[in-house]
Amino acid sequence: MQYLEVMKQRHSVRKFTDKSLSESIVNELSTQISLVNQMGDLSIELITNEPKAFGSMIRTFGRIKNCRNYLVVKGKNDDFLDWKAGLYGERIVLKAQELGLNSCWVAGGFKQVEGTFTVRTDERVVCYILLGYGENNGISHKTKSFDEVVRQVKYESAPLWFKRGIEAALLAPTAMNKQDFVFAIDADNEEIALVISNGSKYSTLDCGIAASHFELASENSVKLSK
Repeated sequence: MQYLEVMKQRHSVRKFTDKSLSESIVNELSTQISLVNQMGDLSIELITNEPKAFGSMIRTFGRIKNCRNYLVVKGKNDDFLDWKAGLYGERIVLKAQELGLNSCWVAGGFKQVEGTFTVRTDERVVCYILLGYGENNGISHKTKSFDEVVRQVKYESAPLWFKRGIEAALLAPTAMNKQDFVFAIDADNEEIALVISNGSKYSTLDCGIAASHFELASENSVKLSK
């Protein structure tokens, strides 16, 4: 996968057509989900052909229309769950984009349809990811600049891997497109980046998504710093 190109192509889409996911698409998604669950110790589930959960509704960020497929992003309820949900869940989003699907992260305000998925007593649902064939491919949004999301180092003096990572991170979806994250280079290990959460409701999830883009594009690790 050419990660940066896929990231550039991917935009949030909330209105979908009636086209169903083929068996081969479901199988490829399921393989990626299994891999991600193992990597992040998560229990993400894919729900298909289920129109009741979202279907068509009005949300604060816009209308959801004809959604029949979605990911339930969940895992053991610990201090790093939101971070892992973003860090690893976005890998499924990018795989879906590569397969020709559209997607949208959705957090809160959803009630589980009986019989669709299970949540253990030690687990928590972080959010959902809508999937399907969009009525369109979405639109790009204005992003912040390198210097607006980076501390301690200026663009001119930043290493190439870090620049690549920031370019990718600025393509990551975030709540209300706020891009409330800040990156820095770890003072103790110059091959590792730090992403800093501002403590807002969805900031840690957003940091995980941005870190996923950074890691895939730069091939370097990211640590969460609060």
